[in-house]
Amino acid sequence: MKSNRFTVYFSKRPEIRGRLRLVAQAVIEVAKRLHAEIEFKMVERTLSIVVYYSMKELGTFQVYCDWGKNWSIDEVYFSIMSIINALSVDNRMLTPA
Repeated sequence: MKSNRFTVYFSKRPEIRGRLRLVAQAVIEVAKRLHAEIEFKMVERTLSIVVYYSMKELGTFQVYCDWGKNWSIDEVYFSIMSIINALSVDNRMLTPA
């Protein structure tokens, strides 16, 4: 893996299109801030939108799941950022000086 990357998994169900646009907008804003790549993958067996973040140093983590949520772009953005910030703090604490 060359850089940090977001992967957004989504269903092809038509009723999630509006939510997908909103979640995608939030992920795009986070990715810009972090200089990360984004990949979108349509999958058959999902009922929601799920976002994973792959970090060179730590691996891949789920950072957002849209199941049962009706959050705004800002709420999605800040939720993702708070998880990534927590992962970054944990990484600094685990890395030897």
